[in-house]
Amino acid sequence: MEIYKALQVKNDTSRETVNTLVSLFSDTPSFLTKNEKFVCVKYNPDTYLSNEKKISNLYKQKVFKPLIITNYKFLALLLQLNKSNKIDAEYTDFYFSNTEYDETDDQYILKEEIKEYIKKDTLDFEELLSILSDSDYNIKFVEFKVKKSTDYVTIYTSGNIKYEKSIENVSFETVLDIIEFLFTGSVSYE
Repeated sequence: MEIYKALQVKNDTSRETVNTLVSLFSDTPSFLTKNEKFVCVKYNPDTYLSNEKKISNLYKQKVFKPLIITNYKFLALLLQLNKSNKIDAEYTDFYFSNTEYDETDDQYILKEEIKEYIKKDTLDFEELLSILSDSDYNIKFVEFKVKKSTDYVTIYTSGNIKYEKSIENVSFETVLDIIEFLFTGSVSYE
């Protein structure tokens, strides 16, 4: 299992600064990038915590913006993965708790209701968001599969991205498209 952090890097940030930033997240720094703007940084919690002040300083200097995902963004992603062929992935599930086994009956029922709305051809996004808002539940993570792979990728509200096996087994271009969508609401193609 590998964990990455999704970041958006300021346009005029030098490659040297990006490399410095990446090195603060892991002892074995590696990252994937799209347009030098959206970055997936390999993440090690111990290294991150030991460099927290340096990372905080770069954040204060507006070098990067971390990905934080809200219910709104998760719902938009679920709809995008279900309805569009712009992103080459399909969602497999989402959860209101840390694992599927911790979900309450109410959470499970709401999740099934949301899945039915997503499957409909005529979907009112605001109505779906209203149903979720009325529940006071927050989606914790979304699990999806890149269409040309058998491996699953999980995106958490914190912006952490977990690969079950290795990033090499997954089309990272697709993952970067998803990250761009979560930051901007659209996907650019070069």
